[in-house]
Amino acid sequence: MFNAWYDLSYVGLTPYLILYLIVQSLWLIKWAGAKWYLFLYRRKLIHQFEACERPVTSLVTYAGEKPADFTKCLRTLREQQGVPDHKIYVMMDQMHDVSKEARACIPICEEYATRIYFGSHCNKRSNLRHLFFAAKENGDLSKVVHLVDSDTMFMSRDVLYQLVQPFADPLIGGTTTNQRGLIRERPCERVADQLEHLRCERSFPFLNLGSGQSCLPGRSIAFLTDAIMEDMETLDERYWTCRKPSLSSSFPYIRFQKVVVRRKAGDDRDLTDAVHMKGYKTLYVYDAKVKTVLHDTFRKMFRAWARWGTTSQGSFIDNFWWLLRNRPLSWLSQLIDMFISHVAVVFFWGFVWNLLFGDTVLYLPVLLVYVATIVAIALSFAGKGLVHYKQHPGDLKYIFHFVGALTVGVHIRVITIWTRWLAGSWGTRVGVDDSGHEKWFKEHEFSGPYSAHVSHARLDNV
Repeated sequence: MFNAWYDLSYVGLTPYLILYLIVQSLWLIKWAGAKWYLFLYRRKLIHQFEACERPVTSLVTYAGEKPADFTKCLRTLREQQGVPDHKIYVMMDQMHDVSKEARACIPICEEYATRIYFGSHCNKRSNLRHLFFAAKENGDLSKVVHLVDSDTMFMSRDVLYQLVQPFADPLIGGTTTNQRGLIRERPCERVADQLEHLRCERSFPFLNLGSGQSCLPGRSIAFLTDAIMEDMETLDERYWTCRKPSLSSSFPYIRFQKVVVRRKAGDDRDLTDAVHMKGYKTLYVYDAKVKTVLHDTFRKMFRAWARWGTTSQGSFIDNFWWLLRNRPLSWLSQLIDMFISHVAVVFFWGFVWNLLFGDTVLYLPVLLVYVATIVAIALSFAGKGLVHYKQHPGDLKYIFHFVGALTVGVHIRVITIWTRWLAGSWGTRVGVDDSGHEKWFKEHEFSGPYSAHVSHARLDNV
């Protein structure tokens, strides 16, 4: 038994220990960078802009939210201060078959929106494009356009004001908010909220040290209108080319066929890339805080990760050399994430392989080491998440939910890297987006306190 432990410790575990130390070292690079940025930011030594009120056009895409959540979104958006002449355009989709919830949301739109449009199908890219050019045609398109998901709630009345302040710098082309979970009842929601919190305290601040974010999350983002004008015209007609393996009758019996795939998700990633390639920077605004409805089941969360993983990593692969030359910090951050995911998968299945097919004398040692590793990883994440657990100490009891979700998550990340041709299949709304009904968009005329259809559109006492 002693020899078995010796072999396991000095032969079997050495590669895993080396990989683990590499992963932790890479994580420490991002952690130290994030800490340094927040140190400078809180002392007002970086990213301080001249105060200025700017007109903003907000484009809200409805996605089947509950009326209560939708009300919070539009009400808190309309209550934003320091934003003169704030136009709010709303797109209600799937109106060919109106649900009770969607019907209940129409009066909510009429209370807060400037203009309302109805569409027949659920395609965020198409809906954003139609809203954007409808605002342009009506003369309501400001120099800054704000894209909002309909489940996003603004935590204070100056969020939008803070979000647009960086545009005082002519080099800034896009900004995003600090987002957290609105509802934290189920284990999945707590895990998702912790992930969002760690991202807002680690990854985003780290990237602010360079030329900007890899992807501005689409729940609440602002862009210079001129920076995305051309790209909005083709937003719902984006494709990428990848290689799909297929069986062949001749050696080596596998052929890699060239495949063109339509990109349905990842509109925020496409617009972020477009802004960067025009020479602009992007910025994460730490003090602009919002809350959003997170996935309430792990199945929904994993499907969303599949959708995000395919689009974000696919864009990284397509722009690999450009990012290396022009956005080295963003390139490094994404490469670290992809490397860690692959190492984690190798680490996991290496233990499983040793447990199932290794020397029978090693079963007990491998099992004990495997359990010890899970505990060590949990403690590691607990240490990394101290900033979160200070606010929510009760989330510590969900630490193994968190580790389990991340274990699945790294597998999803690795799978989506190597199966880019599935971008239009699993993890997306493929059944709705490609439905056969006629596609149409039309404006809904209404009378409301902010409506563009009546002369008393904006009253001071409303």
